[in-house]
Amino acid sequence: MNEIVTTAGGNDFDEAKEIILKIAEKNGGIISPRLIVDVARDEKNPLHGYFYWDDKIAGDRYRLNQASLLIRRIKIDIVKPTGKTKMIEIKPVRQFSSPASLRGKGGNGSYVRIEDVMKNDTLRADMLETAKKELIALKVKYENLTELSKVWEAIAEL
Repeated sequence: MNEIVTTAGGNDFDEAKEIILKIAEKNGGIISPRLIVDVARDEKNPLHGYFYWDDKIAGDRYRLNQASLLIRRIKIDIVKPTGKTKMIEIKPVRQFSSPASLRGKGGNGSYVRIEDVMKNDTLRADMLETAKKELIALKVKYENLTELSKVWEAIAEL
């Protein structure tokens, strides 16, 4: 199941987003599914309703997956000028990135605000390396499509 399941009490995603951002802020800008699940255990916490707590239905690993889905659901708008016109492009992107160097830490991987990744040379290089690996995997999967040969050439130059 790759969907966000909202049970009683978890209906306001804006509130959930703010709580997750505060958890990240308290943890030096890093968030993990484990941190979210631990906070959400409190029945009074608004995040509690985003999780199945009946262990007959879902165990801890499932709740970590639910927390990861919540993190990936948070978006920010990137505003970029478009050429010489006075137009701007607003594109929603995930607010948190999961650098390979932080995966597996803090319970099922850790996430960092994309703004922090872009400011940190190590995390940015990590993200770039991950992107290259994903592009190579895409090339391997679709390299028989000759219509994309220029794309494959560009990937090979990386």
